[in-house]
Amino acid sequence: MTSKAKKLLPRIEKAGIKASLKAGHPLDRQELLEVKVQLLPALYRWSLGGISAACAYGSYAGFMAESTSRGLGMAALSLLFFFFAIVGVRHTLGRILESMDGVDAGELLGLALEGIGSVIGGLFD
Repeated sequence: MTSKAKKLLPRIEKAGIKASLKAGHPLDRQELLEVKVQLLPALYRWSLGGISAACAYGSYAGFMAESTSRGLGMAALSLLFFFFAIVGVRHTLGRILESMDGVDAGELLGLALEGIGSVIGGLFD
């Protein structure tokens, strides 16, 4: 399994467990392929939040200096960075697996189903 797949596995398991609890039953293969997985690491999302705060301060400073265009530009950047900090970058598992090698994709999906099943299996029995 590639390093990309190893990094994705915990994120896939987390999203699958969350979706299983929401659905009220263990997910089958097709349902798991429709689950949206967060691709942007938490550190990057926190960094985007910090950049958003800095842009918000820059916007405030721009408006205080009576530079409306600078204030509006920084406000727009602040909102953009804040959006990505909150939402991140998500793709469905099916779309992620399409971009991977067939062997890695099959192994990743099998490991994810096994991991989710071990956590969720006992809850719905």
